[in-house]
Amino acid sequence: MSDKAFGMIAAGPLEDLIADYGDLYIDRIEVLARKNPRFNYLLGGVWKNASKNDVWKRVENAQLKEW
Repeated sequence: MSDKAFGMIAAGPLEDLIADYGDLYIDRIEVLARKNPRFNYLLGGVWKNASKNDVWKRVENAQLKEW
């Protein structure tokens, strides 16, 4: 998948999912981010947007910082 496609998914559907339903999915997001480097890379393209502060903190902690 191209970087452009990753960016579109991260800044669109994934970001919206986290903003709207993050409290329901954050446990799964954290597990997937640890197990799947491609998902973690995708997670790195998500911005806080309207995410709840506690959910966003967990997203930030799940993201790898070195790319």
